[in-house]
Amino acid sequence: MAMIKQANLFTMGQAPNGGLTVMLMPPPDYSLRIMQPSVLYDGGPHALLWRNPDEALILDYIPEPVRAKMMAADALAVAEFDTKQRDIRTPYLAKIAKVDKMPDLDILTEEQLRAELRKVA
Repeated sequence: MAMIKQANLFTMGQAPNGGLTVMLMPPPDYSLRIMQPSVLYDGGPHALLWRNPDEALILDYIPEPVRAKMMAADALAVAEFDTKQRDIRTPYLAKIAKVDKMPDLDILTEEQLRAELRKVA
């Protein structure tokens, strides 16, 4: 079953080259495995970052000034902070998939979550 949890802490910004970046702390029980990362986003205050087919993070309350930039971007540069090593894990790019409306994570079934992921893979 896919694990979907809220990112413990994250900050978003714009890199000198104009690209968007996010630095976050994943839950301690998440793996180090990153595979075909992608972001589901509809332009609103929340996004869903799929790290791999089994783990996703909710990016909650995306700042208003970042939303339009995120809708215009094709990818998000992600850096995860490893609390055990007290260092940044290997950064990665996550493709941003624009959707009309974010799925309701409270009522989605496992099969529906997998279908959403396949849309952006």
